[in-house]
Amino acid sequence: SSDLSGGGKVTIVLATDGRYGDPEAVAPEPMATIRRDELEHAIAVLGLAPSSLVMLGFEDATLSRNEDRLAEALHAVIVMAQPEVLIAPCPWDLHPDHAALGRVTRRILAGRPVQHLEYLVWCWDQPSRLVGYLARRTRVTRGHWTFPARPVLVDGTDYVDKKAEALACHSSQFSPTATFNGHSIGGSGPLGNEFLRSLDHTSELFFLRTPGPSASPSEELQTW
Repeated sequence: SSDLSGGGKVTIVLATDGRYGDPEAVAPEPMATIRRDELEHAIAVLGLAPSSLVMLGFEDATLSRNEDRLAEALHAVIVMAQPEVLIAPCPWDLHPDHAALGRVTRRILAGRPVQHLEYLVWCWDQPSRLVGYLARRTRVTRGHWTFPARPVLVDGTDYVDKKAEALACHSSQFSPTATFNGHSIGGSGPLGNEFLRSLDHTSELFFLRTPGPSASPSEELQTW
């Protein structure tokens, strides 16, 4: 629901199991269990029920070659949940699993009256690659830069501490010295403060897509 304060229902979909998150430190099967437990802990911190989590069960690094299966599984969840708002990774993300999930989500939502928000994760710490990627996908129409979505900035000032608490649940992902908003969230993982700098702010940037039932990709472009 778009009005969570009014009791809207939240469904969290986990597409991959995280088994290859740190293969040099932890074997795949134990890591998948660790990542699941961490996510369940984070969900509890955010005040959500365990039943809000849906796990699709794909292994890491397999979504690109299983997009049809992913589409079937995700479609079933969307039919069940009937979301008003759906937040998913952006197909421009540099992580192949994120990009595949973004592509499949766009395919499923085409023609549906759902507010579709996309986000980036693996780009902000590599700005030159992000700018290059976006430059190849923008165009000039009637003197305006056009872009396949409209950027939306959401104020999260009231939730920064809660965000830090939820991030700290994912200790297998963050290095011992990792910090967020002044909070220590360190664990035993590979991600450090260089990566976290892209997340350590009070606002969240999304790209809003609301294509109509018969919109072509060019018709969906909105001026940035």
